[in-house]
Amino acid sequence: MADLQRFQAKKNHISKAEIVVYPTFMVEILKEIYRNRGWIDVYQFHERYRLSPVQVLDGVDFLQANGISAVERSEASFRIKILPQGIAWIDAHAPELFLSPRADKGWRYSPERPSRAPEDFYVPRMSNLELDFLTKLGEEAE
Repeated sequence: MADLQRFQAKKNHISKAEIVVYPTFMVEILKEIYRNRGWIDVYQFHERYRLSPVQVLDGVDFLQANGISAVERSEASFRIKILPQGIAWIDAHAPELFLSPRADKGWRYSPERPSRAPEDFYVPRMSNLELDFLTKLGEEAE
């Protein structure tokens, strides 16, 4: 929910000036509904992109509230479809949606080869250990 609140515009109205960075889950939903243009079962977002049910529901509700998509709910299915004004909005905001760096994705260095073999045991550096930890723990318990 916090991700969604970061980019929601005031009074559920989207404008280019108010929205700068979009969470990855919203970009994935927008790409999929833009690509297919027909009715899509929302469970597909969980299955294909491993989005949580909360992310899917928040994203779908946000898109429906802002007139980007239509939602069809029944006992057997929950589907979403992009509307013509949604297509126009995505076309107008495509650079921000698809070319900006993700705010919720942290980058870190990943070595080309692992620092140790997977079958090796992990041995911590002794200098990083608090050697009197158990002594302090016993003192706190008394």
